[in-house]
Amino acid sequence: MNNIKTIKIEQVKIGERVTSLDTKTVELIKKSINENGQYNPISLNLIDGEYVLISGYHRLIAHKELGLTEIEASVYTDLSKEKVEIIELEENIIRKHFDHFELGKLIEKYDKLCSNTSKTKKAKAKNEEIKDKTGVQPREIQRSRKLWNELSKNKSLIEHLETKTEPLVNEDLKKLASFSKENQEIIINLTKDLLNKKTLKNAILKVEHTIEEKIEQSRKQNLRKLTSNVCFKGDSLEILKSIPKNHFSHCITDIPYGISVKKEMGKNTTSCKSEEWDKDIPPLELFNEIYRTLKPGGFFVTTFSPRSDLILNLHDKLKEVGFNIKFNQLYWVHDPNLPRSYWMEDKQKSKVKEDEDNVDKSSNFKGEKTPHIASSVEPIIIVQKPFEDSIYEHATKALNDDTLSKGTINIEETKVNNKQVQQLISIEEINEFIGKRFSIKNWSQQIFGNMIFTSKPNEEKNYNYKGEEIKSKNVNSKKANDHASVKPVALFAYLLKLFNTDKDGIILEPFAGSGTTLISSKLLKMNYFGIEQDDGYYEIIKQRLIQDKSYTNDDLKSNFFNN
Repeated sequence: MNNIKTIKIEQVKIGERVTSLDTKTVELIKKSINENGQYNPISLNLIDGEYVLISGYHRLIAHKELGLTEIEASVYTDLSKEKVEIIELEENIIRKHFDHFELGKLIEKYDKLCSNTSKTKKAKAKNEEIKDKTGVQPREIQRSRKLWNELSKNKSLIEHLETKTEPLVNEDLKKLASFSKENQEIIINLTKDLLNKKTLKNAILKVEHTIEEKIEQSRKQNLRKLTSNVCFKGDSLEILKSIPKNHFSHCITDIPYGISVKKEMGKNTTSCKSEEWDKDIPPLELFNEIYRTLKPGGFFVTTFSPRSDLILNLHDKLKEVGFNIKFNQLYWVHDPNLPRSYWMEDKQKSKVKEDEDNVDKSSNFKGEKTPHIASSVEPIIIVQKPFEDSIYEHATKALNDDTLSKGTINIEETKVNNKQVQQLISIEEINEFIGKRFSIKNWSQQIFGNMIFTSKPNEEKNYNYKGEEIKSKNVNSKKANDHASVKPVALFAYLLKLFNTDKDGIILEPFAGSGTTLISSKLLKMNYFGIEQDDGYYEIIKQRLIQDKSYTNDDLKSNFFNN
């Protein structure tokens, strides 16, 4: 039972309070009393002849500061200590705005005080009971209870939050609760002098930045692991879109250029039909992705057709996406290829044979062929992703920055017969001129020893990197590797040695073919990332690399966001 009485303020005894004094709240109450008088009585417990304050602490202090001597009070008789605390908690929850931390703390205490009557009640029923008595919505109660449970796992954090000077932003408290104990300790160290909205927010931002850096570092490590020494199956354009910028040190490849030679079935002659994959130079969009994923200073190096129109077309595309194209070409010298030409005299005779009305003019073309000269060189195009500083400054920075490639070339380890790199490169000593001066045969034997790649270069495409013969996957072909344009391992090993001065970098090969660049990288213990979309060639690569698992773009997408 309780009744309302007017009590002298000096008679009221203030015991231990659940909440601390909020001076702003006191000032607001003083203003209200001056304007409207007291409209809400305080609560007192009359016990052993003393009036002990239950609730209304701020109202009592406001009356004292206004110089008033009396106050209206609801007086209870002989309430237990637990009941007094429950009433105080209920009134505090009703009348004061709390952050989730304070509300959660009060609710936990309220649950403990009411435990004798609500042991069997579930959380939902408890929330409804608190709502009925305080007006606080169950969802708000549940959020506060959950937040308190998370924060209270760290005792030192709770002690620290007890020192706060004002209610904190609930969103900041949620972030704090989501941090690991280690990160919560960082918060304490960053805000140890004074804890308020501003200091907590700044501390959280610093910790979030630290966490983001750790996550990004972990992401980079995982991505590097997934893209090192492996070949993916699929479209290069789509796969490269899943790779972040500045990821690969260099791109050393043999791009399609539309002049592959293929024997027609049932004929002894060789035609000039291109393979499907080799009909066109790759699109501009793909070169954009190669450029984006290369580090500044990274080289794009590719063997290519000697045809002027194709070279100009390629250079235009490379220049358009941003590459620096001001480099001399290298030239791979080899035995002459079969020219794409025919005898004009024979062609004229066949026309007359097909149509008797045609006049035989074959004698006018005696000894003449169509203007297609046999090619005995293949240019190696060299371009570079630009960088801001001088080459010395850039290369020095790259030593401590894994987003940069040094952009230098390796002269000492690519000398041929003690002579520095020159524009002509030959595998064999073709003739007196293209002899020891330009032949890298001895160089490759020094690098690889007497392996299949040096002892039997004409057969090397049918062997894995260990020198073991691979099996044909094609029932219609006896050849294990039926790729139409396989380049020598020694050639690509030389290019890799020359251009890759980044010890821990990854070499990109977006047109892996049957795996020559990848085999060369593996033999040189360099990191590589290959892509091949043809099913048959991909199986050849897997055999040559001894790669058991097939990888696709899904492996990248399931681990990382697109960049």
